[in-house]
Amino acid sequence: MASKEYSTLNGIAPSWSDASISFDVYGGTTLDDPDLKDLSIKDDVEVGFQMKGGRIIATTSGVYKPEVSMKLYRSGLRKLIQALIPLAPIVRGSQKAISLVHWGLLYRCTPPGETLIYQIKVKSCRLTGRAFAMAEGPDADVVDVPVTCKEVVEIYDGQEVVLI
Repeated sequence: MASKEYSTLNGIAPSWSDASISFDVYGGTTLDDPDLKDLSIKDDVEVGFQMKGGRIIATTSGVYKPEVSMKLYRSGLRKLIQALIPLAPIVRGSQKAISLVHWGLLYRCTPPGETLIYQIKVKSCRLTGRAFAMAEGPDADVVDVPVTCKEVVEIYDGQEVVLI
């Protein structure tokens, strides 16, 4: 039973050590444990309505909107960029356009006391920004990294499950 008050699951507080995160650069290398501080994955469907006489008579299938953001330590961003560079096209003379390279993200987790592996795949990611945040303390060099992606899927018994 999960507890929101104390952030525990079956009496144990899960941690990053219970999770495995990897980036798979399409046509390139796979980065395991990419020095990630924070990961947020969200997707939803914006449903449209067909109206008649002020009442809803039907709904559309909707528009799918996946969102991903993460915070990487500077070392993690460096690893990701170094994996993207060999596949990035050259623009403006000799500059490498890393935001044009696609990669996948795989999150796997087995909470303590469970046997199931929870999996989320984020497909066709692109690094679309960087916000450097330097500060004093244990997390001195963290980078906010917004990511554009095409699809978020969960895997249940080998079957990919999507919202739309």
